[in-house]
Amino acid sequence: MQAARTLMERVLPSVKPESLPVLLDMAGATTATEQSALIVKAIVCGQIAPDVGSDLLAGIANAARIADFDQVAADVRQLREELSKR
Repeated sequence: MQAARTLMERVLPSVKPESLPVLLDMAGATTATEQSALIVKAIVCGQIAPDVGSDLLAGIANAARIADFDQVAADVRQLREELSKR
């Protein structure tokens, strides 16, 4: 019986839960803070599930970190250019 289960696990992919798409009105929310506040409000009001809201908040946080990295890289490039002119 164990051999049959092992064979089935290898042959058939495991079923993973999938969330439905979420539609939130983010009009006017231009900053990560504003977007996060709208998502938290949607969670509290029951418009979206907490796990979906958590995933959305994590996505916003990751995007903000990437934007911060890009800004730091641009600042370093600018400083290098200014130093090379001296």
